[in-house]
Amino acid sequence: PRLDHVLVQSEVETVALGPDGAVRWRVAHSDVIAAAELVGGRLMLTSFGGDVAALDPASGGLLR
Repeated sequence: PRLDHVLVQSEVETVALGPDGAVRWRVAHSDVIAAAELVGGRLMLTSFGGDVAALDPASGGLLR
């Protein structure tokens, strides 16, 4: 399914913005994010140090 918001990735933060520009959710990171990809319904974030985290792109929640 398509998301009803836009994902914005900076080096140390991931933000979801709604159509009106309001922040839906925001996640701060302790390391610089070197890569961000949507894979299999997950937002996969790889840090500069090589750590990988998976977020739920709809809620910003950490997936295990």
